[in-house]
Amino acid sequence: MQLPINFFPLKNNTNLSKRTIQAIRSLETEIKAIHSLRNRLEINVNDSLLEITKLGNKEIGAFYIDEYDDLVNLLNIVKSVEMLLQNLSVKIDSIRYFQEFVNILDSAMYSTRIIKSDISRIVPAIDSTLYRISNSIIEMKTVLQINETPARRGYELPVTIPEVNIELPVNIR
Repeated sequence: MQLPINFFPLKNNTNLSKRTIQAIRSLETEIKAIHSLRNRLEINVNDSLLEITKLGNKEIGAFYIDEYDDLVNLLNIVKSVEMLLQNLSVKIDSIRYFQEFVNILDSAMYSTRIIKSDISRIVPAIDSTLYRISNSIIEMKTVLQINETPARRGYELPVTIPEVNIELPVNIR
């Protein structure tokens, strides 16, 4: 997977980091406010329910039931918004960690690019050195008159396989 060309310039954008932190703080404030609103609504819903149960009059009770239903619906909406804001806060926080990851990855890639040029200069020198060592070994073998014969390593397998008598135990019932 190839990353977009403008992916790594995030490192230089310190405003993004500041804006992310400000967004998280702002969301935390809004989450606290909506949490407070939800608590007040829950109290109001519970109070309305108590009023309905205390009344003996069905007409007034019907009015409170409608109010109760409206409050419950509003409470459900507020709970949904609260959850949405919390999820949004988590996502923004994840973006902040992802930005740190990109910064680390960018630094690693920069280091790799620096090393790449060093390695590209060292590899030919290593090849040359290994070639000279190999030639020196060949010259030494020639001077010392060492013949290269294929040496057998390990042991030879026996030509005949000895017979093995194994007595199997008789099943006892």
